[in-house]
Amino acid sequence: MDLTRRKSIKGVGLAAAGLSIRGPDCSWATYPGDRGIFLSNQMPKVKVMGIGRVGCSMLDYILKKGIEHIEVVAMSMDPGFFEGKKFPATIILGEHLGNPPGLDGGPDLAEAYTAASVETIRSHLQGTDVGIILAGMGGVTGSGGAPVVARITRDLGIWTIGILTLPARVEGKWRLKTARNWLALFNSMADMTTVIPNSAISSSLPPGTPIINTYKNIFKQSDTIAYRAAKVFSDILLTPHLPAIDFVDIRGVFPRGLARIGVGTAHPKDGPEMAVRQAIYSPLLEGIALDKARSVV
Repeated sequence: MDLTRRKSIKGVGLAAAGLSIRGPDCSWATYPGDRGIFLSNQMPKVKVMGIGRVGCSMLDYILKKGIEHIEVVAMSMDPGFFEGKKFPATIILGEHLGNPPGLDGGPDLAEAYTAASVETIRSHLQGTDVGIILAGMGGVTGSGGAPVVARITRDLGIWTIGILTLPARVEGKWRLKTARNWLALFNSMADMTTVIPNSAISSSLPPGTPIINTYKNIFKQSDTIAYRAAKVFSDILLTPHLPAIDFVDIRGVFPRGLARIGVGTAHPKDGPEMAVRQAIYSPLLEGIALDKARSVV
């Protein structure tokens, strides 16, 4: 399929399986997987879901920066978590089970509380075509809750995209091991999982950076990266400028499986090449060779 003759879109880059649109903003390397099929050629309904502290932080940043034509919902086990926050829609996971017994329950507790809210979550997802799930792996609510939400979206026939963080090494080996275990479960449910490795963010900081500043930088940059990733997905899915592209075209570009993201930005006067180079050599790819990728967006 050759769409190079089509009008370019500012701020969106797409290059895979013979399809190309100029104006790149970000780059992904995706791993092998099977391809899905959309059954509709209408503009999709996209819902972005933040789960747990990290996921809701990313969602809050997205709301402040702004992405048009999406709906959002924030989820937490803590009834007091949403006080002072302005999320359009919220779900208290396992609300009828009572307040969760602190963080000592671990991801298993979050899994049970999220599973207890299946019907509430399903009601928020009615009519949704694409679900983008934001969460931090390695903690409690994001680790245990995100796979449950991904299973719900899968069962509803919703194309499911995960944008998840992995802990930095400074957060401890146990946390990283926990994150990888729950990430594997999430990935078995989702159509595509984009991983933001916090270790790559922390390694880019100057030596001797105080630990509290390290965490602040990690959270700030992961929020920014998640926003850019979500915006690129929404721009590709929701742009009204490409009437010749439908769901089948778009989803066919993204094989099912795990993905890694590299971010690059450039001023328009520098041209798209600068942004592409920054994305390809982004530290977020952690030395992954792009020649081993199945496709690149």
